[in-house]
Amino acid sequence: MLEHLEFVTPIRVNSRDEVSVEDQNGVEVLTLQKFFKNKIELILSSIRPGFFTNIKVIENSKTVVKSKDIFTLGRNKWDIEIQKNDGTNEAIRLKDKSVVSTNPRAEFEVGQKNYKIEHDFGEKITTVYSEENTIAELKYVKRLPTIHNELRIFTDDIDSRLLLCALYTFEQAT
Repeated sequence: MLEHLEFVTPIRVNSRDEVSVEDQNGVEVLTLQKFFKNKIELILSSIRPGFFTNIKVIENSKTVVKSKDIFTLGRNKWDIEIQKNDGTNEAIRLKDKSVVSTNPRAEFEVGQKNYKIEHDFGEKITTVYSEENTIAELKYVKRLPTIHNELRIFTDDIDSRLLLCALYTFEQAT
């Protein structure tokens, strides 16, 4: 299975504008939006963009996935909560594993499977791996003045909404 999604990232890092996510036919399927849990997060993020990265994925005017930044003095962490089709919620933790800022890395676990997110310096592709298999690629097609993104998902082992939220959260934080 190959799923293809496209979206354009706003110029401002702290923009709370909704970002439309379209399929290969140009039909809007999801919406991404950055949010702040309180005014302190908003103020700190305006001083240092990307300091807090809270993202929600909206489908049919309903929030289906939400990532919340966990404030730590060490590496970044996010709790990502996804609402499944049966109405139950599942929570995962996305952890920043970067050693140097030029090669950001992160990982998360869904069920019994571990996933790794990698972006190498100078590359225009962020890749998601599971046990050395490529699960998805987020490619930057155009960098300026806005970033045009293409997400290709190669398997249906993981929910595309969850994967989109994890990747967008990771990219906004790095």
